[in-house]
Amino acid sequence: MLDCGNRLIFGSLERDVARLSKRTSTFVMNYRQMKEKTCTKRSVHSTAWKPPAMGLLKLNFDGGKVGEHGWGGGFAVRGFDGEIILAGVQQRQGTMAPVIGEAQACLFALRSAQKYGLSHLCVEGDCLPLIQKL
Repeated sequence: MLDCGNRLIFGSLERDVARLSKRTSTFVMNYRQMKEKTCTKRSVHSTAWKPPAMGLLKLNFDGGKVGEHGWGGGFAVRGFDGEIILAGVQQRQGTMAPVIGEAQACLFALRSAQKYGLSHLCVEGDCLPLIQKL
């Protein structure tokens, strides 16, 4: 399963430990920067993950600013038991409104799930204006 995740995220399985370490450090740094993003009208709710209804998969996504001139998004699809079935991240150059970044992350997540044949999804994100439009 990790092999599939690495292929989805990086395009191939990383075998060079130094490169993998650098990519991991960069990913963690970018993740921390993304957590600083803002989304207007954010809802306040518990951050504990809750399983989807039986027979569904839960897709959680998030997007945000990365550095000065970039944005990124990521997602995880989990089963009822919490096991990660599919996950992915993306980064792009440019700037955009926070809600647009969230929408791009959601679209990336849904397209990835479709590509791997996943259906019956419960979609969850933290940007209330976007969630209300889904």
